[in-house]
Amino acid sequence: MVRAALLALSPARRAEVQALGLAEYYGTEGSVTEPLEVWSQWSLVWRYHWTQTFPAGADLRISHTYENLPPGGVFYWSEPPEDYQAQLADQYCIDGGTSRAIAKALKNPQGDEFGNYGTAYNLSYVLRTANSWAGPIGKFRLTLDKGDPGNVISLCAEGVKKTGPTTFVVEKTNYTPLRDLEVLVVVPMPKG
Repeated sequence: MVRAALLALSPARRAEVQALGLAEYYGTEGSVTEPLEVWSQWSLVWRYHWTQTFPAGADLRISHTYENLPPGGVFYWSEPPEDYQAQLADQYCIDGGTSRAIAKALKNPQGDEFGNYGTAYNLSYVLRTANSWAGPIGKFRLTLDKGDPGNVISLCAEGVKKTGPTTFVVEKTNYTPLRDLEVLVVVPMPKG
């Protein structure tokens, strides 16, 4: 939707938007070999904070539910990964099989010279604060949905079980997280 609106601007407005650093235009309008393309240069981040009271001496059950609107943007992946992609591989525990799945999902049928791009969504959730509590998380359950069977998901977690075409579950008992949760969902560009 944003892409279509940016492409619909007049040439003068496009120049203004680009000069302000809000978008970058590539190619030439009307060109068969290099059509006009645009990439937005902004992102939105929403953060929430609330105060929680924990009554002394009482058991308390806490449940968080989110309508997740994670940050993300244009994403490129190559197989084998290029050197600069090593940080992403470490951050999201992208192993060889996941790397090949991402490259396959992003493969452009017109060939590499047209780019193998998609969109990636990055979800971060602080888990290590549990290490400062009086003990581990008694029962931990994480349910993930990658949205579409053609999407690829990667995260650093042991015991991930696939429960459906797009859903995965991680369950732990007496869980003391060693790192925060970082989830990557890669979505291919629409084909056709």
